[in-house]
Amino acid sequence: MTQPDKPQGAGRLPPAPIDEEAVAGFLAANPDFFARHPRLLTELDLQHAADGTVSLVDRQVQLLRTRTEDLRRHLNEILANATDNDGTFARTRTFTLALMDAADLPALDSTLAKHLVDGFEANHAICFVRGWAPPDARGGPPFGHLAGIRDDEQPPLARLFDADDPSCKACRPEDYKRLFTDADIDAPGSIALVPMHVANTGTNRDLTATLVIGAKDPRRFAPDMGKVFLFYIGDVLARTLIRLGLG
Repeated sequence: MTQPDKPQGAGRLPPAPIDEEAVAGFLAANPDFFARHPRLLTELDLQHAADGTVSLVDRQVQLLRTRTEDLRRHLNEILANATDNDGTFARTRTFTLALMDAADLPALDSTLAKHLVDGFEANHAICFVRGWAPPDARGGPPFGHLAGIRDDEQPPLARLFDADDPSCKACRPEDYKRLFTDADIDAPGSIALVPMHVANTGTNRDLTATLVIGAKDPRRFAPDMGKVFLFYIGDVLARTLIRLGLG
């Protein structure tokens, strides 16, 4: 005997209608429900309480006000970061133009002092160059912001020349003093490291150097700082070092 065709969807019961009394009973048994699900308050159509109690409308307004304050604070942070970036870009541009104008090593040394230490609110800045003998090692005038490290000499920090990308970090006072021998510091500071590696520079050797910018403020060069401008500074400074015969 042929069975009659089953209607589409047979075998599945339709969802039970929502009983408002059941919902009310559930909310009465769970008075903290909206505290655990505050998002729902922003989506409900509520009426003000008339007996002086704190209504869900008041709670909804409070949540919306908090959300507005969070958005305003976030916007202020974005504007502050944009202002900081504008200032950093202007200082980086000035530093780049000064590097282009540096005709010799004394001019480069002066540029590092003026546009990195003063311009970037730092306390110290030295560019360490691997395998370079600075003029002060041959009886000439010493440089305050250029230092040569012989190939057989240990750098002031272990693995100073090993990194590929710029980094910012806190620095112990003993390490800070090894980098900057004239530093007067007894508490942790912070440093920005800008490595430079350029192969086949035309002088029969590669350029290996690291610019170190130091600040006594341990928060000045924090690990979460943006590195875009440090990458740019490293690229421009590396080409200046090669042009002046350090690479």
